Amino acid sequence: MHVWGFKLGGTLPAQPAPPPPAARELVAGLVEDTTQIETAAVQRDLAFTGARFITDEYQFNPYRAKVPAGARVTWRNNGTMVHSAHALDDSWSTGPIDPAGVVGVTFDRPGTYIYVCEQHRWAYGQIIVE
Repeated sequence: MHVWGFKLGGTLPAQPAPPPPAARELVAGLVEDTTQIETAAVQRDLAFTGARFITDEYQFNPYRAKVPAGARVTWRNNGTMVHSAHALDDSWSTGPIDPAGVVGVTFDRPGTYIYVCEQHRWAYGQIIVE
């Protein structure tokens, strides 16, 4: 653990940026056995005025999926914007998926793949191929 103190006009030299977290540290939570993933998810908001349902355009549903080797996984864009799924290791990509579009990718090789939406890089998910 480090504690930093700062002063305007101070003489502390710039420090190197910390290393990024390992990709496996980015994901946690329930893993669902499924070959269908949506590019948007319905969320329940318990607001002051009562429950509301909203579409989160920046979330894959499910967030983590497990499939057997040889499975074809489909991404369905149920949002209103173009989305995609692109593996961080560049091993596969759906390319752009228009609203209401569906694109499939076949996973022949076992492994764990973290992917992001190229249009919204803060939206990511994980595919576990066994």
